[in-house]
Amino acid sequence: MRKSLRSSTAEPPPRAIRRTGARIGGLSLALLVLGALVWRAVEVEVPALVASHVRSELAKVGLPDARFRVERVALDHVRFTEVRLAPDLEAESIEVGFDPFGDRGVSMTIEGARWSTALDEDALRESTPARLIARAEAPSDDGGGGPGIDHVRIERSHVVLARADGAPIDVAIEGELAPGDTRGAIVLETETFGAWAISMHPRAQTLEIEARAASGETLDLGITQHDDAIAWSLDGTLPRAIAAHLAPAIELSASPSVRARGTARGTTWTLDDAHLDVHVARAAHEAHEVRDAHVVLDATGEIAPGLALDVRSHLHLAHARIEDVRLERAVLAPRLDVERAVDGSIIAHTRTDVGVKLGVFAVGSEDSALSFHDVALALSPRGDRPMIARTTGGDVEITLHARARSPRADGVLRASGVRADGDVDLVLGANPSLAAPLAIRVARMTQTDAELSLRDVRLDLPFDLDAQQSIRARGRGRARHSAWSGVALGPTEGTLALVGDQLGLTLEGRASARAPFHVDVALGIETGRGHVDIEVPIAPIDANDALHRVFAKHCGARIVGRTGVSLHGLLGPQVGAGEGRVTFENVALENESGQLQASGLSGTLDLAHLDPPVSAGADRVRWDALTLGGTISLREGSANIHFARPPRGAGRTASGTVRREIVIAGAEAAVGGGRVQVAPFRVDPEAPSLALDLTLRGIELQRLASAVSSGRASGTGRLDGRMSLRVDLVADTPRIVLGRGRLSARGPGRVRIRELPASATPARGLDQLRDGEWIEQRVLAALADFEYSRLAFELHGEEGTTRLRARVQGRGARTPQELDLTLQVNGLQPALDRGLVLLGRGPSQEPS
Repeated sequence: MRKSLRSSTAEPPPRAIRRTGARIGGLSLALLVLGALVWRAVEVEVPALVASHVRSELAKVGLPDARFRVERVALDHVRFTEVRLAPDLEAESIEVGFDPFGDRGVSMTIEGARWSTALDEDALRESTPARLIARAEAPSDDGGGGPGIDHVRIERSHVVLARADGAPIDVAIEGELAPGDTRGAIVLETETFGAWAISMHPRAQTLEIEARAASGETLDLGITQHDDAIAWSLDGTLPRAIAAHLAPAIELSASPSVRARGTARGTTWTLDDAHLDVHVARAAHEAHEVRDAHVVLDATGEIAPGLALDVRSHLHLAHARIEDVRLERAVLAPRLDVERAVDGSIIAHTRTDVGVKLGVFAVGSEDSALSFHDVALALSPRGDRPMIARTTGGDVEITLHARARSPRADGVLRASGVRADGDVDLVLGANPSLAAPLAIRVARMTQTDAELSLRDVRLDLPFDLDAQQSIRARGRGRARHSAWSGVALGPTEGTLALVGDQLGLTLEGRASARAPFHVDVALGIETGRGHVDIEVPIAPIDANDALHRVFAKHCGARIVGRTGVSLHGLLGPQVGAGEGRVTFENVALENESGQLQASGLSGTLDLAHLDPPVSAGADRVRWDALTLGGTISLREGSANIHFARPPRGAGRTASGTVRREIVIAGAEAAVGGGRVQVAPFRVDPEAPSLALDLTLRGIELQRLASAVSSGRASGTGRLDGRMSLRVDLVADTPRIVLGRGRLSARGPGRVRIRELPASATPARGLDQLRDGEWIEQRVLAALADFEYSRLAFELHGEEGTTRLRARVQGRGARTPQELDLTLQVNGLQPALDRGLVLLGRGPSQEPS
């Protein structure tokens, strides 16, 4: 029993064992070989098959030159490296994950992707992503199309947008998206625009994309698929960083808000409603500046493939400056039809006139500008020509008809009732041009700080650009009425020129029936500096001429005779500066008060300053007759006249002008048959009281005796000497107050006094001699007709009392009585107050 058991469990013989091991070893080797063959097929053939299939699919979507390497193929994913779909789109690696059992969708991980394109419309349209989107087909109705993508992860990727006028924009992309999960987001970050979080929310036929900037602004994009179209919408606010990058010169006071709705059918894109609201704090570029502007744009129409928009806009700005042009409180609301023409240019038509309101339109610097206030401007289309056109070369052409009006203007000129009308052709670009022939009407125009004024001005003024691209204008005009100092001069004609910032104005008219006048004004609009030249040739002027009235008003004197004027006045900070010349030839002159009268006045006054007048030197003036205050009459005189410069701190007159003085030097005249020379003295026109020191030569005793005695005395001989007096022309009754002086006869002469006894009776006794009665009669009789050998007068004026002391030596002509007398006469001043006239006739022929 035991034996049988042992026999049944006994080991096989060694030979059998060797045969069994050989069979197992052969099977294992076969399995190893088979495994190696399968692995080789998976490692080599499967990637090649995958690569071939992917290239075929890429070729179908327009990427026949795509290159990549299949790095790994696994049961649940495929990894591609060195991916270059097109020259503008490449990636370090793309890994596609999938579920071999079909429970989950496809996931993708993209690393190191880079899309490079230029930032312009044509380049974006031709870029690889845009072409792929354009070729994408909608899913088939049989439910095919393969599993959807339910997760995308993007790492270390960039979009590089090249710009022609600056450094490229590099957008870094990180994040992940799960179309069925709203928690997924992609973060876009650029150095310029900052970081943006992008999230997508698909719902049935709708895709909602929300973009939120790190600064808090949001943009919402909605896309809805319809049967034959896609509806899209955009709402939100644009970060200031984007606006600052797109327009670095613009500083916003608030983030721009945008709202847009539209549809897309194939390549046709329409804008159903668009609204843009922008608040600008400041925008500046070189010499251009805008402050506090508000822009609102609303638009509808087609935006692709053509362009046909209805644009309604509203612009309000507080301040703008373009070169030397300044605008304040501008408001306009144009409505434009914008379209792309056949030649590719963009043109804009207006449906109605464009109305523009300007609080201020100024030309020149702020200190010296010509400012038009409350300007109303109407811009109209000209026929069927577009008002604005942007050519394919980049130029902007503006063609319109302009009408403007302003109730008033001030600054370097003053004007009222200003109107302008004309066609405008303007080209902005590399070669700018301007053609604007304007018809300008001005109701009234005056030159600031000057006396010239014009009314009913009509001016034809064509504007264009010079070689330096500065605005210039040259034209002619006419004023139906002109005036100087309020005195009408009649119609005038002239020219106006604007070259750069230089304004030139010429006027020609008539100052009298025989005297034309010429006015030439040159003014720097930017600096406010310039000059005005006035020329009136020497010509006869009578009391009915305009120039006569100008002198009467401006100089306070009535002038009749041959007169000429040449003035060169400076315009600018130094008001009244300039130079001038006034010439008189045989002129009759009388001042307003009548205190000064002259005839036969001749001379030339050269002025180094006009207002107040200041003489360049001492000018010699001559006259035939001169009367002061109706009291002093001088014949054949002359004087050096110098208008003195007012001292610092000089007061002002009642009329507001600076108080000034006139210096008279070298004055001499014919007086009392002789000559009088006056020491230099000063005259205050506002207080003409004159203190004079006189040197007299050859004064006829006859005239002096007659004046002092009211005609009761006469005499022969001539007197020389010196005396002082004061002429008071301020009081109602002019007075001459004598001061101190001495006059003496040149030699023997004769004196006769009426109302004195012609002879004395002989003495009857000692009693007559004792009481002096006979002696008195004798003296009086001798003085009635007295031959003097010496005659001298001394004047003593004190406190309004004038005493005359006379020393006389000689003998009576009829009464032979020798006399040596000293006579004192009191109360001489009342006689002068009653009318002392030191001139009755022309000078005698006796040598002086």
